[in-house]
Amino acid sequence: MTEANRLQAAIRALEHIIERDGPNRFVMASLARLHAMRAIALAVTGACSEALVEIAMALDHDGADEQLQRMHRQLTFQMESLRQEAAAIRHVDPRVNPEDLVVVAEARRGFEPMKLYQSSRRAIETRALARSL
Repeated sequence: MTEANRLQAAIRALEHIIERDGPNRFVMASLARLHAMRAIALAVTGACSEALVEIAMALDHDGADEQLQRMHRQLTFQMESLRQEAAAIRHVDPRVNPEDLVVVAEARRGFEPMKLYQSSRRAIETRALARSL
């Protein structure tokens, strides 16, 4: 089991607590931290678009946290750099350089998964829940 998967399991456990007992600031802050940790775990493996979704989730749980805002800026910069790197690749031959294929695929995903999440019902409900506490 990867670190990202272990963190996802912990996130689910806290989400079940919210469903059962209702939200509170401690659990929401804990969820923000777990989402941020998962964002880091994903970014380290090169899954920058997924990491951006996770940091957006973290900010939805605790949008006032400056460290989370800084992490969002860093991941945004990382994605922009990845997209520039992919744009410089003229020809992708997975037999010669399979890493290029991964870079181009991740750059194509780009910011779209994060934008989809941010406009989702789940995101809107999470932000409203966090504001109500």
